[in-house]
This record gives sequence, structure tokens and C-alpha cells, in this order.
Amino acid sequence: MRVVYLRPTGVYDDLCHNAFLAHQIARIYEDGLTGHVYPGDLRTGQSSLHLGDLIDATSRLIERRKALLPELALLLGEPEVMSTGWRSK
Repeated sequence: MRVVYLRPTGVYDDLCHNAFLAHQIARIYEDGLTGHVYPGDLRTGQSSLHLGDLIDATSRLIERRKALLPELALLLGEPEVMSTGWRSK
């Protein structure tokens, strides 16, 4: 049996649904410390992936499943990321 581990990053759709962003907005709205402090490097980015691209990638994966390795891990996301930090000019 072939196994593929799909690891999609921050999936969003045309209606701006995004779980990561929604949770961050909720933390800010609740006015808790975790909504205002980011414990990591602000230059670190979060890749995103449109829901349509995830569906397309999954469909292509199924079409080509016989040519894949018996066990395969795939990270799905856009090549450019947006950073968490602010840039001052």
C-alpha cells in the first residue's frame, strides 16, 4: 500500500477563510498577552495555500499515484511567504 503524507500550509479560500488568521484575530480581540506578543523571529514567514490549489494537487496526486514512491511526504504551500513582522521605512 502506498502512503502519501500531505502537509498543506495555511489553507485559505476566496472568502478569506483562514484558520491561522482567524485564531490570531481572536487572540487580539480577547486582549490577552498571546495576541500581542509573538515568541519567535518576526522575519519568519507563514506560507499559504489556496483551497483550489489544494484540491488540484490532491487530484493530480491521485492520478499519478502509481508512479510515486511507496511512502512520500509532501509539503504544499506557495513559494513566497509573508512575514509576521512590520517593516519600517
